[in-house]
Amino acid sequence: MKRGRKTLTGMFLKYICLFCVHTLLLLVAVLLLFNYWLAKGIVLPANFGEHSIRENLPAIINNETVTEDLIPAGCFYGIYSREGAWQYGSFTEEEQKSAWEHYRKNQTSVSYGGRQYYGFYERKNGEIAIVRFYMVAHFAKGAEKGGMVNAENLLIGIFVVLFLLQAFFVAKIFAKRLKKELGILQQVTEAIEKNNLEFAEMHSDVKEMEQVLVSLNRMRDALKTSLERQWETEQKKRQQLSALAHDIKTPLAVIRGNAELLEEDNLPEEEAECNCYILKSAGELEQYFTAMKQLLSSGEQQGERESFPAEQVKNLFLQQAKQLQRIYPMEISLGEESTEGILQMDKTRILRAWNNLLENAMEYTDRERGIRIFFEMGEQESKNYWIAGVEDYGRGFSAAELCHGTEEFYRGDNSRSGREHQGLGLAIAEKFAAEEGGFLRLYNSAETGGAAAELWLPVCDFTQN
Repeated sequence: MKRGRKTLTGMFLKYICLFCVHTLLLLVAVLLLFNYWLAKGIVLPANFGEHSIRENLPAIINNETVTEDLIPAGCFYGIYSREGAWQYGSFTEEEQKSAWEHYRKNQTSVSYGGRQYYGFYERKNGEIAIVRFYMVAHFAKGAEKGGMVNAENLLIGIFVVLFLLQAFFVAKIFAKRLKKELGILQQVTEAIEKNNLEFAEMHSDVKEMEQVLVSLNRMRDALKTSLERQWETEQKKRQQLSALAHDIKTPLAVIRGNAELLEEDNLPEEEAECNCYILKSAGELEQYFTAMKQLLSSGEQQGERESFPAEQVKNLFLQQAKQLQRIYPMEISLGEESTEGILQMDKTRILRAWNNLLENAMEYTDRERGIRIFFEMGEQESKNYWIAGVEDYGRGFSAAELCHGTEEFYRGDNSRSGREHQGLGLAIAEKFAAEEGGFLRLYNSAETGGAAAELWLPVCDFTQN
């Protein structure tokens, strides 16, 4: 931790310097290649044409005729009379006129990249020799046929290609190094995201990355401590609730027993009414203790997850509905059925969640019309789900119930206060569904006009058993 570390600025400057040094080396290499070509005669220097004409100038002036061998390779010439009449030469018909115009205007330089020139020479016999040459380095091969290849442009092209290749590879090397450092950050963040807080501390050679990693390690430690405290708090809460339920159970049994004994006596009307209230309140307290035990048991350790075909789960759900039908006599209609896929789940918890949805629907539906059950497939966020739903023919969920219906001990509005429930069924169903990778969906059914609840369970495979 205390040893010297690189900085992002230093890394960037290092690669910039490396890039500049390589560029300079490329430039030197191209110049050395050019000098090698010059030394071997592969490339002719830019003044080759002008120098050769000067060497052959006496023969051009004094010979009876000017022959091709007196004109350097890559150069063109024309012989004119003093009046400008064309005699002979290698100019094209179009160049014959333009060359004479340049002579008449004494214009030796022509705008051709600043490299094309004319030489004007008066011969001994009075004729005018005009020679066109280029001040550009070119390859010797092919120049004698007029196919002059500019060596300078070729070298510039080679330099540009090598420069771009070098820029690409230097950028790739820098990106690879930076990606390696960012990969360490990604590993740490992914581990924290998955609540894997037992990983060893990671470090980086880059100062800025190390600072981020130190912060992430501290955040990991703080999160770990926070989760441990939360777990301890929940455990204490459960222990306290369990102790409270145990402590109150005995005096409550005494109160209920005495009230039942008094009920057997022939009490005056007013006292009998009070005794009735005592028995009713004792019954409500017993229901709360039952709900409390259910809430405590919902936090028990999750059982082993097993694989079940959707068809098998559907049959288990229907069996549970038939069992409850004995307690709540009513019609149960079956809607859409889909049995695709394999589900991985804790069967006991999911059956308890489904049971809570059924009981909730049967309690609030119109008993004469019953409830409706359906099974279908769904997709959300590119994940496939198997859906088990139940709809009732009651008044449906209010806006507040849709918002808070899955909260613990939420009992809805006043119209539900007469029902015997403690607001835990939907909360527990949602908790169990979430622990299995799914979720609970509440809405009002357009088909039945009542409340609807759907248990969405993830499908891990579409293979049918």
